[in-house]
Amino acid sequence: MSSLGRRRSVEPSLAPGSSFRRIFRCCLAGLGITVLWGLAAVPVAAAPTSLPASPRLVFEASPDLEKELPRLKAAGEAVLARAVRRVGLKDPGPPIRVILAPETSPLAAGIPPWVSGYAYGNVGVVVLLVDRVPRYPSGSLAEVLRHEVAHVLIDRAADGAPVPRWFHEGFAMALDGRWGLGDSTRFAYALLRLRKVPMEEVGSWFGGDAAQVAAAYSISGSLVRDLQQKHGADLPARILRRLREGEAFDSAFEAEAGRSLAVAQSELWRRRDFWWRWLPFASDPTILWIAITLLALAAIWRRRQMNLRLHALWAQEESLAATAEQRARERWLEGHRRVGPERPRQEPKEWVN
Repeated sequence: MSSLGRRRSVEPSLAPGSSFRRIFRCCLAGLGITVLWGLAAVPVAAAPTSLPASPRLVFEASPDLEKELPRLKAAGEAVLARAVRRVGLKDPGPPIRVILAPETSPLAAGIPPWVSGYAYGNVGVVVLLVDRVPRYPSGSLAEVLRHEVAHVLIDRAADGAPVPRWFHEGFAMALDGRWGLGDSTRFAYALLRLRKVPMEEVGSWFGGDAAQVAAAYSISGSLVRDLQQKHGADLPARILRRLREGEAFDSAFEAEAGRSLAVAQSELWRRRDFWWRWLPFASDPTILWIAITLLALAAIWRRRQMNLRLHALWAQEESLAATAEQRARERWLEGHRRVGPERPRQEPKEWVN
């Protein structure tokens, strides 16, 4: 029988859909990691209560900058009202001056180019450098405004007592209510490239270059968020209350957290050392798509190898069938030669009397 009519069998490991099923499962696994990590990055939420009054903001801008005022005034009164409650204040205090300054203003002189806003918490003044592109941890001028107003509220909650820079910045990030995959990735990157240093040294990085400032923000925000998850969202407010009563920061921290700052930092490093080093990179969209592309290329290569093997099997089957057919023909011819040619049968003659 010709091999064209045969039903060709395929090994289970070479089934055409097997590699694609594996790719699909890998994609689902990557998507699951991304979703789980995103859920883990949900900010710590306080119990819903009535919100205090939002701080009153008084804007000052030159005529050419007044176009920025509408979106800044709508920056989020509810967010600022929650910030008042979360720092432990019942009243936001006197109005906060918000000055919109161009790059040519004396208020921008001597300020590093990556700084798009700053605050004088003791006098309740916020300066926004509107010509600069906001950088981490803020993504827009409105977010810069909320972050700097948070600094003013923290200083008011501490009643002028000194607050470490890392705690100031980390708590301001928490008050803005944003923490996502990007923040976790930055923290993981900081762990990879920077040595583990005390938080006092991390605080000094805020006066360094842009890379040091970004690392300081990510580490400070991560530690404050970790403390809130373990000891309650109101932990920073309780520490600020003790500072307002005249207690030193280290003593207030240990009293509310139940451990020293060094121990709390070591615990964060130890818990996050593996997961926060690798999981953000594994679930980052760019890394995920690179992995999917590599998997697709590997599947194409595997499919090509599978096709080559299948064609080799089919060629072998056809070769075997042709060989068998040739041998059968040769046997038939050999048998025909032995018997000799068949003589024609003679019909009996008919006798006529």
